[in-house]
Amino acid sequence: QAEDGIRDIGVTGVQTCALPIFWLFKTKIFNTFNSSESAIRGLRLDINKLKPDIIEGYASSLVDYLTINEIDSDDWQPKAVVSSAGVLTPNLCRLLRKRWPTVLIVNRYGSREVGDIAWGYSAKGEEPPRLYINSKSHYVETIGANGCVCENGEIGDILVTQLVNEIFPIYRYAIGDRGALNIDESGQKYISQLIGRSVDVFKGKNGERIDGEYFTHLFYGIESIDAFQVLQKSDGITINIKTGDINSASRNESLISKKINDVL
Repeated sequence: QAEDGIRDIGVTGVQTCALPIFWLFKTKIFNTFNSSESAIRGLRLDINKLKPDIIEGYASSLVDYLTINEIDSDDWQPKAVVSSAGVLTPNLCRLLRKRWPTVLIVNRYGSREVGDIAWGYSAKGEEPPRLYINSKSHYVETIGANGCVCENGEIGDILVTQLVNEIFPIYRYAIGDRGALNIDESGQKYISQLIGRSVDVFKGKNGERIDGEYFTHLFYGIESIDAFQVLQKSDGITINIKTGDINSASRNESLISKKINDVL
């Protein structure tokens, strides 16, 4: 067990808080939605002090942490790193191996609606671990533009059916991602390719890095907005919104503008 009872560091877009659940699981959360380079460098000091067994984070946050900090052999080496909320790319795996040569790399794929869909881990090597479907709790399919189930290795829309939710069953839910499924030599199904959860990082007004998930949370609860797109260019920010109720969306315009102007 690590110093101060901490065994898990979360490097995510979650606001830092002292909820009992975090104390119960001996977890400390660091907010990376709006972090300056100095704050991310300070996180290195915290990790070296707390000595967590596990570091869990958004893929984009892990990239920021490892590129801004020059981790060396004198730094604390966690036993495992868990990547989620973004695609675990080969480049990130190589970066993890370079900074923490002996770490267990864990790849996780899921959503708030249906929980953890697939997991994979690797104790060595620089390629992302395979994402094996949690087949006892989820049934996963991919379908093409014609609505037919895709062949193995063929990219399509990912549908998820929960097998253990008796209160609110979710059946063939279109999660909004695209990918391809395959079956290994032992007959286990895994996600061989995943497209659509690569989270962009925006540059803030003072040089901070703003995680793309910030905008997802910003639009939570606004029922009139069906979809949105955020574009950052050198001359400013453009937000495109799809809505069936223009009056309701307009009423939220000033609030959205204020929250975006606060960070960008």
